[in-house]
Amino acid sequence: MRTKALVPVAAALCMAIAGCAKTVSVDPAKFEELQKRQTELEASQARVLRELDRMRSDLLVLEEAVRKR
Repeated sequence: MRTKALVPVAAALCMAIAGCAKTVSVDPAKFEELQKRQTELEASQARVLRELDRMRSDLLVLEEAVRKR
């Protein structure tokens, strides 16, 4: 998810290179809220990936049991 954090940076660089950079104000409270949400989403993604890995392992065990029959 860190890639999404780079999108605004890339956009700002493109604007600066194009010569049309402008000052952008950022609400610190909103920025902090978005960072917190991003952290929560990353943690949720990690949990889902662990669960998928566990399910994949279970499936492999079941497939092996079926083959042995």
